[in-house]
Amino acid sequence: MKAEEDTVYVVDPTPCELCGQVPNDWKSFGEEIFEECEGVEGKGAEYQASHFHAYKLYTCFRLVVL
Repeated sequence: MKAEEDTVYVVDPTPCELCGQVPNDWKSFGEEIFEECEGVEGKGAEYQASHFHAYKLYTCFRLVVL
C-alpha cells in the first residue's frame, strides 16, 4: 500500500498592486473567461456582446467563490 502524498499549493503572498487581493481574481479565473470570450468572438459576436459576456462570467465566478 502506497503512502499518500501531501499536496502543497504555493500561493503568491504579494497582494495585487491594483486591487490588493491575494490571489488576484484575474489569476484565479481570468484564463477561463478569456477563452470563453474568444469563442464568443469567433462566432461573430461584436465587442460589446463579448464584453458583456466576460462581465457576466466574472460575476458568476465571484458569486461562486464568495
